[in-house]
Order: sequence, then C-alpha cells, then structure tokens
Amino acid sequence: MRISLRHLSNSRRNDLTLVVRHILGAFQNTRASGKVFGLGRKLRRAADLADPEMIVLFGAHARGAVNGCSTNSAHDNGLYIPDYELLVILEQCKLARRLEVWQTIMHRFGADPKTSNGIELSFLTKSRSEVNNQLRSGTAFFSDIKRHGIVLHRSEGIQLARCRSIDPLQRQIEARRALRWWRRSAADSLVAFELFVERGRYRRAAFELHQAAEFLYTGIVIVFTGHQSRSHNLRRLERRVSNLDPAFFGLLSEATKDGPCRLFGLLNAAYINGRYNGAFRVTRRQLDELAKRVRRLQKTTNHICQERIKSYAP
Repeated sequence: MRISLRHLSNSRRNDLTLVVRHILGAFQNTRASGKVFGLGRKLRRAADLADPEMIVLFGAHARGAVNGCSTNSAHDNGLYIPDYELLVILEQCKLARRLEVWQTIMHRFGADPKTSNGIELSFLTKSRSEVNNQLRSGTAFFSDIKRHGIVLHRSEGIQLARCRSIDPLQRQIEARRALRWWRRSAADSLVAFELFVERGRYRRAAFELHQAAEFLYTGIVIVFTGHQSRSHNLRRLERRVSNLDPAFFGLLSEATKDGPCRLFGLLNAAYINGRYNGAFRVTRRQLDELAKRVRRLQKTTNHICQERIKSYAP
C-alpha cells in the first residue's frame, strides 16, 4: 500500500488528516465514557476498546480520479464528488460495529469548519483477520485496496497478508455470472411490480420496485468489486455505486418539482412501509415516475457493467 497523498489537493489532504483525528478522538472518548454513543448504556469492555489498527483510503480519492466526474443528474451542477472511502481495520470489530461512533465521526467532520464542503465519509469496518482471510483467498475488492489504497494511520507492527494472485478470466466469469443473476432478479421484481399495479396494490408495488433497484445496485457492486454490499438502504447503495462510477449518481434520486429526492424517499421507505405500514401512501403517478427511473437504472447498469466486465480480460 502507498502512503503518499501528493496527488490530492491541499484541502483534501487536510480533510483526511482531520478525518483520522476525528476517528481516533471518537475511540478515545468512547473509552473515557464507557458508553455507547447516544444510548447511555454501559459497555463491559469499553475501557479495553483499542484504537483502529489501520485506516486506509481507497476508491476514487486513492486513485486520484476525483476531478470532473460527470453524471446524468440535473442536480449538483452535473458533477459528482466521490466520498472519502475508508477501510478501518479493528481489533475488536464486533464491539466497534455496535457503537454509534461512525455517525458521530461523520457529524463532527461535516460540522468542522476546517473541512471541504460537499464531500461525505463512507466507512467499511473489518477485523484484521477478516481482511487477511479475504486477501489470502484472492478477493478482488480487498486485493485492489491492498494494491492501490493509501495508509492514513497504522499501529506499530501491523502488517497485512500477501495478496493471492487473481485470474483475470476467472474474475470476468464471476462478474458476468453475478450480473446475470442480479439483473434477472431485478427483472422478476419488475414483473411483480406490474402485477401489483394492475391489482391496485400500490404499497406492495412500491416494495417490488424497491427490490428491483436494490438488486441492480447489488449487482453493480459485485461486478465492480467482487464484494457484496449488504444493505437495503437505497440512499447508501446509490452513494456506493456512484463512488464506483459517477454515471449512476442521480438516476433514482434526481430532484423534481415536488422537492429534492422526495420520490426517492418514498421508494427507500417502501422496503418496510410497503409491506407493514397501512398508513403508507403512494400514488399511481408516483409509481409510474419511479418505475421510469428504475428502468433507466436497469439500462445503465447493463451498459456500464458489460463494459467493466470486458475490461477484466481484454
């Protein structure tokens, strides 16, 4: 892994210095308080919670591909600025994942007057044993981080396992298989969506539309990284795939005359409310517009992922 940030502007280097400071400070505060952030509940081992062993910058900022990222979206001036994507390697990963420390760090970073505006944080938390197991098995996502990531913080004596070599043809085959599976799953949900619309069951139709979008996002992440993103939150998934290719940004969340991302909020809420909340309301007109966006995402997914798959074994 690299350690130099010279390819980034001074403001972004300053941002990353502050991010590391906020992360280490949050862990120190957790040990001092002995509480889970925001819950006031004591932790037996809070005093033993160790600082992160490594903090690694990966993604677009590590590669230097952050300038002039055009999108298909009409908002944000047609430009998408990728998140600061950070792999945080922890000794007590299960304990740390239970903390609300990550939301606290993001809030403090966003509120810090010294940081650049408009760039968000994205955290991936793993234990060292998890990362090493993935590296030894040749998982493309972690191998790419090992090769191209930039170490922002490392505890003394901490080293990662060597990467197992990846067969480009095998990676292409696995990516093609993943795209086929998740694209088919999305198509099945769109068929179910049409059926529920015809029956006037709009809440359940919204849920199926949510599922179609989630399946497409999941397929994109696997094709690009070989690592499945386990989330039902479409906002989080959209940020994740937009970090991989800015052309995905705004395909679902584009603002309308009803307000910024209001329809996207309805679609995101449909995962729970579409099945369990009798008070949830969505109209046929809203469903038609959302379906148009999901089908646009479907078309874009197929085009961009096919090009990505071809690049693995030219």
